[in-house]
Formats: sequence, structure tokens, C-alpha cells
Amino acid sequence: LGILNVIGTMDLPGESVYPFYIAASVDSQEPVAKRGEELLKKKASETNLDDPKLINRLFVLFNLQVKLMSGFCRSIAAANSFPATFQCISGCMHGMSVNIYDILLELRLFSVTTVCMYVCLVR
Repeated sequence: LGILNVIGTMDLPGESVYPFYIAASVDSQEPVAKRGEELLKKKASETNLDDPKLINRLFVLFNLQVKLMSGFCRSIAAANSFPATFQCISGCMHGMSVNIYDILLELRLFSVTTVCMYVCLVR
């Protein structure tokens, strides 16, 4: 929270701090997430979202999520952490706004083997 406050007082371009604010806005500590969200909203209007360097930094954040999912898929302890692991994996695969019924409807298109493998991952 202190680092966010210091960065927030500096006059840095939005392109350089935008990824930090995004990461902070999803922090597990509520004060950090709230401050990250405030700073993100403040800088959003002046940030050039067409900047290739910024886009590359945002892809790094996304790739981190994919790497986390890959670790969760290989971890027995993570598989036993229901429903948190299921929410993370389905969020990575389908987006966080999709509900379980939409996922199950999509799964009907796959073979029985694929469905069994998917269920085994979330156990």
C-alpha cells in the first residue's frame, strides 16, 4: 500500500504505472485493491492503450496467470482446494464472468474423455 501511495504521488506517465495499478487492483488485501482501483481509474483517461510497450507488459501479466494455471493443474493440493482452483482454472479458460452452466454447455461439445479429464483436474 505504501509503494502504491508513493507511485501515486509521482508524476509518472500512465503507460509506465498502468500494469502496477492493474495488479494492485486485484490484490487479496482490500486496502491495496481499493487504492489500486482508485489509481487505475485516475490514470485510465490519460493512458495510451495503443502503446506497444504497455501492451507487452499487459501480456506479461496475462502470461503470469497462464503459468499459475499450469502449476495448479499439476498440484494435488491445488486440486483439493475446491472451489478456488476450479474458479481459477475456469476463469483462465473462459473468463471470470462466465458461469458454471455456460461452461457445462460448452463441455457437451467435447468427447467423454475430455470431460472426464476436465473433472479430474478440478478434484
